[in-house]
Amino acid sequence: MPKEKLRNKTFFQCHFVPKQLVQDINIFLDKLIQNDTFLFELNKCKEFFSIEINFLDEIAIRKLNLEYRDIDNSTDVLSFNLGPVGEIDLCFSIIEKNAIDLKISSKEELFRCIIHGILHILGYDHISKLDTENLSQEEMFLLQENILKNVTSGSL
Repeated sequence: MPKEKLRNKTFFQCHFVPKQLVQDINIFLDKLIQNDTFLFELNKCKEFFSIEINFLDEIAIRKLNLEYRDIDNSTDVLSFNLGPVGEIDLCFSIIEKNAIDLKISSKEELFRCIIHGILHILGYDHISKLDTENLSQEEMFLLQENILKNVTSGSL
């Protein structure tokens, strides 16, 4: 899958996120689609798809979490594989809270959540014992952290 096809179809709506982060997100997405580890995982996907990234408030993401996961709580990231379109819904206020708890920047946690959502769209799962590629949930998180480290070059 040519990386240009993915980049041209990757977009996000900038609601509930500081405007300064918009440029950082675009730069991050450009670097992400050039990362060898990410491209290797992306090439496992048999279909072309686009990724839509939306920022929601805590009420909206809680409603989605209840509707689709039967969990009545707000969350940082939800992802949906809708065939040719993958959707990642993020709640920046939850991401900021998590970053404070983890003593990291909210930008780092945001990028981690984007990667996490994309991996779910590609079929990875950390909720069940094994995902579709027979990898353990720990391996999904290791892959996520490896991609984050490589894409950001440890600059967060």
